[in-house]
Amino acid sequence: MPAHAISFGPFIFQAHAGLLLRDNQRVALGRRSLALLAALLEADGASVGKDELMDRAWPGMHVEEGNLTVQIATLRKALGNAPDGEPWILTIPRVGYRLPVARREGGRPSVAVLPLALLGGDAADRVFVSGIVSDLTNALARFKSLAVVAHATAAALGAAPSDLRQVAREPGARYLLEGWPGPQRDRCGSTPS
Repeated sequence: MPAHAISFGPFIFQAHAGLLLRDNQRVALGRRSLALLAALLEADGASVGKDELMDRAWPGMHVEEGNLTVQIATLRKALGNAPDGEPWILTIPRVGYRLPVARREGGRPSVAVLPLALLGGDAADRVFVSGIVSDLTNALARFKSLAVVAHATAAALGAAPSDLRQVAREPGARYLLEGWPGPQRDRCGSTPS
């Protein structure tokens, strides 16, 4: 967890101290709720998958997904609504949750690597293509200037989505990296007529 304070709205979160303040008053939260809040804030406005959140709140333990739902409800109750009237923590269907605020002034550019389209192929090709996407995601995550949506979160969005704007909103990505089949090219790189 970061050693500095993260502010959003009327809140200041001090992860190192396990402390959330609202208008300089302590907000009572348990350690699991604080771990979830830290994970959501570290994502810088991007979505965080349910598995990742469960690993943060219950490291090394196997628990029912309902426990995550209870902790998120506790966090929502403690935080109340954002200035726009919406809950601070948004549910991203089939993916996870998102706290749509950047923790720094201006935030880091956020990027999601979408699943690559596969033309035909067998199961081995699917594994290969998934590995490429995972490698691209990991390579981009090495840049401290980028907030990269987790591979599992982006994978849940599906290949070849029809509405890229909606896809970008769900995980909170400002940029999408997408691979799709272009027109067939001959060996010289020209498009056949």
